[in-house]
Amino acid sequence: MTEKKSDVNGLVKKNKDCIGYVEIPGTTISYPVMQTKDNPDFYLNHDFNRNYSFYGTPYLSAYCDVNKSDNLIIYGHNINGGKMFGALERYKDKEFFNKHRKIYFITDKKREYEVFAVMSVNVYEFQYWNL
Repeated sequence: MTEKKSDVNGLVKKNKDCIGYVEIPGTTISYPVMQTKDNPDFYLNHDFNRNYSFYGTPYLSAYCDVNKSDNLIIYGHNINGGKMFGALERYKDKEFFNKHRKIYFITDKKREYEVFAVMSVNVYEFQYWNL
C-alpha cells in the first residue's frame, strides 16, 4: 500500500469500504480499516483490493457506526510472528505495554485511544459479545 496512512480520503477513493485507518506507533499495526454491513465478515479473508487473502484486512463490526458508537470493535487475524493483530500479544510485556499505550484511529479526524488493560481470553469461555 503506497498511500500515506493519514490519507484516509485517498484510501476511500480506491475502495469505498474503507472507513478509517488504525495505527499503533512503534508496532507493526498500521492498516486501513474496512466495513461492509451487507457482508459483515467479507474482509476476514480479503485484502484492501477485494482479492482473496489469508491475512484479510482489519474491519469494523457491522454493528458499529463509526460516527455514533461509543465502542468500536475492529476485527483482525492474530497471526503468529506479529503479523496483523498478532503484534497485540506483545502487550503482555509490561515494558511494551507502557511504551505503546496510544492507539490512533483516523477517519475524517484523528481519534486517540489509550490502552488501559490487556486480557487474553478463550472465546468459548468468555463470550464478550454476550455480556
